[in-house]
Amino acid sequence: MIKAAGNSIYIFKTKVIDANTYCFIQGNDALLVDAVQSDELQDFLLNREIDRIVILLTHGHYDHIMSVPSLKNLFDIVVICSDSGKDIIGNPKKNLSVVANHINFFRKNSKQEKEELDKIVPFGITCDLTLNDGEVYRWKNLEFKIFYTPGHSVDSVFYMLNDNYLFSGDTLLKGKKPILRFPGGCTQDYIRYTKPIIQSLSHTVEVFPGHGERFMISEGTVL
Repeated sequence: MIKAAGNSIYIFKTKVIDANTYCFIQGNDALLVDAVQSDELQDFLLNREIDRIVILLTHGHYDHIMSVPSLKNLFDIVVICSDSGKDIIGNPKKNLSVVANHINFFRKNSKQEKEELDKIVPFGITCDLTLNDGEVYRWKNLEFKIFYTPGHSVDSVFYMLNDNYLFSGDTLLKGKKPILRFPGGCTQDYIRYTKPIIQSLSHTVEVFPGHGERFMISEGTVL
C-alpha cells in the first residue's frame, strides 16, 4: 500500500506476468485500475465489505481484465473503457485470451506458472461506460483525465490522477520499450499520437504501469 493524492493505493499482482491492479477504497466503494487475476484482490474486497466497484481499464488485453467475471459474481460492478475498447474486451480473439497460452509459451516461466497459464480459457466481458480522449471521470474526491494512447493496442488509454499520477497500462513501462506488435498495435499511431503526449507531461509525474514497479516519468522508455 502506498499514498497518492491523499488516498491509499493498494496494489495487487498476478502470479506469473507481473500485471498490476491499483485499488482505491472509500467507505464501501472501491475503484480499480485494471482487474488482473488475483485471489488476494478478491479476498481484500470481501474483507473490506465492499458493495460497489468501478473498474477503469487501461486496455482490453486478457491479463488486465481477467478478474472482471468473478468480481461481477460478487459485487455491483461498473466497467469503464475507451470507446474503441468495448469491442476488444468482449471478443476473445481481440482481447487475446484465445491465444494466451501461445503468447506465454515464449516466457521463461516455472512449471507451476505454466500450469496456471494453461488454465486460461477464452472469455469476453461487457463494458458499462465508455470514455473519450480528454474527458474527466470523477470518483469521490478523485479526478481521472483520459488520454487516448494507441500503439500497444487500438484501445489503450492513460488515466491521469489529479495531474500528478499516471496510470499507463502497457503503453509506458520502465526499462522496456512498448510492445506494438500485437494485433491492434500500431507503431505509426504510437509515434503520431502517443509519443507526443508522453513527451508533453511534466517530469514530476509518477507513473503506475500495467507491469512492474512505479517510477518517475523521466525513467520511462519510449521509442
